Amino acid sequence: MGAEHAAFRIVRGRGRIEAGQFTSDANYELHIDPSGRAVFVQFDEHPDNLADGTTVRLVLDDGRVLHCQVLGDTPLCSIITR
Repeated sequence: MGAEHAAFRIVRGRGRIEAGQFTSDANYELHIDPSGRAVFVQFDEHPDNLADGTTVRLVLDDGRVLHCQVLGDTPLCSIITR
């Protein structure tokens, strides 16, 4: 297969999702690439009432804030700013 592929590191926690008037607490898995860059967040379930493409603010349990975008009707959000 050629070059070796390093695995993503996963950080689990509970955070707060905020988008306009919508707020909700959720368990998350933050997927971090081998270079240390957070790439996407996976929630336990799709954040209710948030449409595909919605930008959300996620406050992690350690206080860091990420901005991410809802990906369809899935529990995934793509990180757009850290």
